[in-house]
Amino acid sequence: MRAKEFISESRYDAIDGKLHPSYDYANPGAITGKDINKYYDLYRAGILMGADPDVLAKLDSASWINDQAYFGAYTEVDKQKILAALKKLKLKPKILIEPGSLENPDTNVLSPIKSFKGYTR
Repeated sequence: MRAKEFISESRYDAIDGKLHPSYDYANPGAITGKDINKYYDLYRAGILMGADPDVLAKLDSASWINDQAYFGAYTEVDKQKILAALKKLKLKPKILIEPGSLENPDTNVLSPIKSFKGYTR
């Protein structure tokens, strides 16, 4: 007996752009769309699927980064590495936020704990 005699996929001729007849059994509920990006849109949709339906109705569907790449430069050294790599690739970066860590204005930066022996302020 040859493999082609018992492997079911080999019994059907491939039809470009059409679902294989056995997919009806293997993939019930399959959903896709020509305008759905298989990376960014799929990721965003997956995140939104975990949201509460009431909250989901109130969310803005646009993102601040949309379909652009994101680099997180936490230090000036990181920033220089990113800029050098993009320059080598002849890509133009858009710096949104400068590196460095700052607390939000409403964050308490003073400790409520009083100094004690061995712990000075």
